[in-house]
Amino acid sequence: MALAQSQPQVIVQESKELKEIIARLNERLDEPFVTAGTVTGDKGIKQAQDEYQRLMNNKIVIQRAQCHACMSIAERERFIKISEIQKKMSV
Repeated sequence: MALAQSQPQVIVQESKELKEIIARLNERLDEPFVTAGTVTGDKGIKQAQDEYQRLMNNKIVIQRAQCHACMSIAERERFIKISEIQKKMSV
């Protein structure tokens, strides 16, 4: 019988602790946070956009390369020229 009486006390104690934790988390969420945004330089917006564009260009080149085997000679030559131009532009 002593075991049955202690279980509700444990549940009540854990419930109180959980309520306290949630209250502290809510307080932290209500606090303002500070960020610093930069346009140029390391971790700047421009660098992120350039990196995204480079990744998208590489994705297109890879997709084209996968289809390279089924291309005609003229299409392969165009593909190679486009790839070279893209490499020059990304430097």
